[in-house]
Amino acid sequence: MSEKRIQFMAHLVAGYPDLLTTEIMMKGIENAGADSIELQIPFSDPLADGPLISSANHQALRNAITLKEIFRLLDRIAPSLPIPVFLMTYSNIVFQCGSSRFCSYCKKAGIKHLIVPDLPFDSKHALPLDLLQSFHIDLVPVLSPSMSRQRLDAILSSHPRYVYTTLKTGITGPEEEIQNQGFRFLKEIREKGDFRIIAGFGLQSPSQIHFLKGYADIAVVGSHLLRLYNESGSDAVFDFIRTYADV
Repeated sequence: MSEKRIQFMAHLVAGYPDLLTTEIMMKGIENAGADSIELQIPFSDPLADGPLISSANHQALRNAITLKEIFRLLDRIAPSLPIPVFLMTYSNIVFQCGSSRFCSYCKKAGIKHLIVPDLPFDSKHALPLDLLQSFHIDLVPVLSPSMSRQRLDAILSSHPRYVYTTLKTGITGPEEEIQNQGFRFLKEIREKGDFRIIAGFGLQSPSQIHFLKGYADIAVVGSHLLRLYNESGSDAVFDFIRTYADV
């Protein structure tokens, strides 16, 4: 297996604790050495997220953050960021906005990667791949160790450029170590095709990320960064990213 450096993706919830802080954090995360950002649009029922990220979603919604405000923020800063922004949302937000309109907002903001964890594979009629392709947007499927292999193969048959693999079954949140199930699943995905593998759910230390060498291409850290921010502020988040980037 390849021993390339694992790229670092930082997860943020847009509008937590406010949009100005989101902008500052995005710029600071890039300056600290992150390779990409996963920006989550807040949603009232974030089923894939653990307590920390769910709480951040609810706080952002209490602030009355709107989809238009988030895209205005992205219009302003995403095109000038030297690292890619992966936009993460739930399907209800896309469909309420309208798939075509949502994609046009993404294109205007320079968003080329979209993650929708609760989008069922059989809902192509609601978010068809040809629509995404017409806006030059990659849909990043979310794969879980617990999914049926029939469904897994069906998803991978569309030959996505990126796949987002969860290292455990269930919701996000820090874990002390990566379980063997996670490594086995990554190895299985690697053997199925030439995908850029994003690995997430539970990562909280540089050593965990280094263990993913040869198994994944990109590691996502979300809940741990949020905990650092809540306890010690933005500098603690930037310091953590620098610690990994400097190794």
